[in-house]
Amino acid sequence: MRQAISVITSPSCFTTKSMDDLSIWLALDHDVGEFGGLDLEGLKMRNRLLERLFGELATLPRIGDRWSSCAAEADADAESGVHVEDGRGQRGVLHFLASQPSALHGAKLLGLMQEYVRIDHPHLERVLDCGVLEGRPWIVRPIEATRPMREWLHDEVETWVDLVARFIGVGRAIAELHQRGLVHGELVPDAFVIDAGGRARVRGTLDTLAQRLAKRRADKASIAMDQSDLCMAIHGALLAVETVLLVETPNWVVEVLERGFAERACDQWPSVTALTNHLEHRLRMRSRLVVLRGGAAA
Repeated sequence: MRQAISVITSPSCFTTKSMDDLSIWLALDHDVGEFGGLDLEGLKMRNRLLERLFGELATLPRIGDRWSSCAAEADADAESGVHVEDGRGQRGVLHFLASQPSALHGAKLLGLMQEYVRIDHPHLERVLDCGVLEGRPWIVRPIEATRPMREWLHDEVETWVDLVARFIGVGRAIAELHQRGLVHGELVPDAFVIDAGGRARVRGTLDTLAQRLAKRRADKASIAMDQSDLCMAIHGALLAVETVLLVETPNWVVEVLERGFAERACDQWPSVTALTNHLEHRLRMRSRLVVLRGGAAA
């Protein structure tokens, strides 16, 4: 009798080795206690053991219609995840976003994930693909080197203009999310990163969205909350570097930000677009004054 040793992670399992004896099916463990999906590290350890016992063994089946596992790049600066590759040689990092949501929330989450993948904005974190495996939503991020914006603030900021200008693109990205029916909901300092080209980006949109939906309770995130968090982030960044700024931050900047994190939504800016338009306009006016006066202008 032939024995097939296979790993089951989806309805379409794959055979890795054949031997004489009974058919044995090895099912993967799901770590339901750990938020974030499949126990991928346990999977790697199990497959290393099986490889020693029975020979060469694949570590993961195909993910979706496009991706299969591949060796990690030694110089990749990516978060913990599984390195995958498509048929064209494009590589990425697979992440499971959440434990299995309810059917209603799962359908909503998948729709929002697909909408996010269609967005092409230079200041938003890129996502190459998304899907669901055994009820677990997953995304594939490109392998890109990024670092927290707080590191850039301390290393490279000399004027408040540098800092505020860096957040203009981020504000445009958040406004794009809102126009697509998406809300970030957790624009904490770590949500802002700098890529290898020095461009600011917003990350973690789908992670925070999945976490909120997986809790199966009312989603309190809102457009007004995103505006408040963004202004809080800019304000906090200015305070963090105020001791090294060459010119003191003018009062009008603080007033603009304070309006953005007003307690009542009706007292905020009409939208993040209105906020970023105002900041950009004031920066342009200041730049013209600098040229006319031939020096720094507040």
